[in-house]
Amino acid sequence: MAVFDISKAFDKASHYALFNKLPDGHVPVCLIHVLVNWYGKSNAVVRWNGVTYHPLRILAGVYQGEVLSPPIFSVYIGGVVR
Repeated sequence: MAVFDISKAFDKASHYALFNKLPDGHVPVCLIHVLVNWYGKSNAVVRWNGVTYHPLRILAGVYQGEVLSPPIFSVYIGGVVR
């Protein structure tokens, strides 16, 4: 038996690697295009002491709390577990 601590894996999953593995998990191409578009527009803005900084592009992580996140993540992590 092997045990993996993947508690931070949702935050560290590379979008590039994720989208390259989705076709192997039999995810329809039209859904992959939607996900690439959706994740490609992810930004974060830092506001500190009333100063708003430039938006930062988010290049890693799976949205937590979304319905599609667990199945997408299982395809991503599937190659490691097998």
